[in-house]
Amino acid sequence: MDASFPRQRIGARSIGSGFGPKQFEGAAEVTTFEHYIVQVEHLEERRAALEKEIHALAETEAYSAPVARLSCLRGISTLGAMVLLTELFDLK
Repeated sequence: MDASFPRQRIGARSIGSGFGPKQFEGAAEVTTFEHYIVQVEHLEERRAALEKEIHALAETEAYSAPVARLSCLRGISTLGAMVLLTELFDLK
C-alpha cells in the first residue's frame, strides 16, 4: 500500500513542512500517522480552550488590576501576566 499525505496545515503549524509529502508503504504507518495528526489537533484545541479560560479568569476582579499593570510591560501578554501572578501569587 503506497499512501501519500500532502503537507497539511494544522493550527499555526504546517505538518510536514520542509519534507514534502509524506510517503508510507504500509497500512500501519498510515494509521499511526493519522493517529498522530488527530492527537495534535486535539491538543491544539485543548490548548485554545485553556487559553480562553485563562483570559476569562484574567478579567475577574481578583486578577484584572494586576494583569493590567503587568501587561503594560513590554513583552508581557495577558497569558504571561497570569503565569507570573499564579506562580508568584503574592507580590507584596
